[in-house]
Amino acid sequence: MSRQSGNSISTARNLRRLNGVRTVRDSLSQSDRFDFYRFTLGPAAASLLQ
Repeated sequence: MSRQSGNSISTARNLRRLNGVRTVRDSLSQSDRFDFYRFTLGPAAASLLQ
């Protein structure tokens, strides 16, 4: 898995299924102004969003 986030929705870094706490570190700059991530929530986490 790439360590850097994507710069668009189509190149978003896939964090896969999130269970518990997950910390992601990255940085932004003038030439890299956006970071996109994609992930799936488990059933317990998804029910908290309702």
